[in-house]
Amino acid sequence: MMVYVLKEISAGHCIDDEPKCGRFHGHNYRIEVSIEGSTDDRSSMVVNFDDIKKMIDEYDHKFLVTESHILEDSGGEFVKVELNHNTYSLLKRDIAVIKDFKQATAEALARVIASRIYNDFLMRVYKVRVRVWETSKSYAEVELP
Repeated sequence: MMVYVLKEISAGHCIDDEPKCGRFHGHNYRIEVSIEGSTDDRSSMVVNFDDIKKMIDEYDHKFLVTESHILEDSGGEFVKVELNHNTYSLLKRDIAVIKDFKQATAEALARVIASRIYNDFLMRVYKVRVRVWETSKSYAEVELP
């Protein structure tokens, strides 16, 4: 069985050492998720659409950073980050941390969302494809496994 979720979010980021993308900016991302798997005996669903939407919503209206950007997290309200060779204090509630990547790119966001879905629903999901549209003409796509 194949299911499909489409969700739009807004998020900001910057890419270190890139002339244009090194400045703080944002996108209205369009995120497409295709999931192939078996249905749950109890619910008759491959996945609950709301679970996928909530997962994606964790990045909505956030500034995307990676673990490598974080300089200091003292456990308080703010976190100190280094972005494009400048240091900033950002409210924790306003950021979303993308793990295992050096830059918060559409490619990284697609990989993180696909990995989370695949791992969270491992017993029923055979294949996950996530396409993250950064503009109306540009996207990154990841397919697992």
